Amino acid sequence: MFYRSEIVWHQLLRISVLVIIDRYGLSEGNLLIDDTGRSRCKRTKKIGKTHKIREKKTSGYVNGQELVF
Repeated sequence: MFYRSEIVWHQLLRISVLVIIDRYGLSEGNLLIDDTGRSRCKRTKKIGKTHKIREKKTSGYVNGQELVF
């Protein structure tokens, strides 16, 4: 199903950030990449595209966003 790909990850990240900056018209700010998987909260009404994520520590769930490649 998956094939070996020659993706240049640093260029993909750079171009993705440039697209976000352009679409939202940003002129200044801080870029933070969070890959820690920390639990956030169960109520995320104001954050778009969240879904239930299984929390391994408590065997419960939290709402959040995860990227999987």
